Amino acid sequence: MVTSRQELLKRVQRVFEEVFLDDSGRITEETQLSDIPEWDSMVHVTLVMALEREFDVRFNAKDASQAVAIRPILDILTPKLEKSSR
Repeated sequence: MVTSRQELLKRVQRVFEEVFLDDSGRITEETQLSDIPEWDSMVHVTLVMALEREFDVRFNAKDASQAVAIRPILDILTPKLEKSSR
């Protein structure tokens, strides 16, 4: 169970490191798709799938289309994780 937004961000950062093969720590809550040149549509699908696996949740089409920056990803994950912990 995720206990804080900071913990959630750390887990999302790890997923990004795995998907983008980059452990530079450049992922922050302000990071957007345009900040990472490798973040194209194909990698986006891989990223969404990796997030689903990491957090044991499902993204619907709307979630996936809105997950183009870290803040919206955190905003999408938070209620899903709260719902699953009930």
